[in-house]
Amino acid sequence: TWIADATVPVQLYDAFGDETGGALLLPDGRALFLGSAGHNAYYTPSGTTAPGTWAAAPDFPNSQGTPDAPAAMMVNGKVLCNASPVPTSANHFPSPTTFYEFDPVANTFTAITAPGGGSTLNVSTYVTNFLNLPDGRILFSQQNSSTYYVYTPSGSPLASGKPAIATVTQTGTFTYQMTGTLFNGISQGATYGDDWQMNSNYPIVRLVNGTNVYYVRTSNWNSTGVRRGSAADTATFVIPSGLPNVPYSLYVVANGIASDPFSF
Repeated sequence: TWIADATVPVQLYDAFGDETGGALLLPDGRALFLGSAGHNAYYTPSGTTAPGTWAAAPDFPNSQGTPDAPAAMMVNGKVLCNASPVPTSANHFPSPTTFYEFDPVANTFTAITAPGGGSTLNVSTYVTNFLNLPDGRILFSQQNSSTYYVYTPSGSPLASGKPAIATVTQTGTFTYQMTGTLFNGISQGATYGDDWQMNSNYPIVRLVNGTNVYYVRTSNWNSTGVRRGSAADTATFVIPSGLPNVPYSLYVVANGIASDPFSF
């Protein structure tokens, strides 16, 4: 069933390439939409089949926009994003690219140093990308470049996004099933305009023994929904061959936010 929703109060897509930026679920339940035309918007769902509500969010500084651009929800609840000059009929993907932290509580964009140390990168936003790492940092990549950068957020991870482990049960020689809550976190992690998918709404297992840290993939999730509150989550993981047979502290990580340790 499709429902006609409320009218967006600002222009998000540009008039030349019909591009826009990413969209992220915020910790307070709103969604932030980043626009190519220099404007941004908040969406608040109604929680029912009634239309939600839209409100204008702060514009990007310096008449900038996101004609295909990445954004990532950081563990501290702020958004890492970038923007370029607004597209024109002569240049649909302008440069340079400026990097920002957006604080949805203070409603402010703060310019940060670009990867590599300059104030900007002399590229278009569409060749850049972000990925949430399981240690809470954000990985930056650029098309046709073999150099990668990591961005470390300030502050502490949000308590509201913290997974919790209830049980870990062995179901095979190296196979385990775990149960708990918030295994997929409270956001989808990172996003992009319309060409790339790097969402991380699924759990990753971290095993720690002393200074040794290992990451284990999970599968057989009972849900990929985020912000599931107290609803029970389950997932399976398989210990890789050759992993040292020692005691571990096991963590479930969702979009970089880790649970309390579970003795394993």
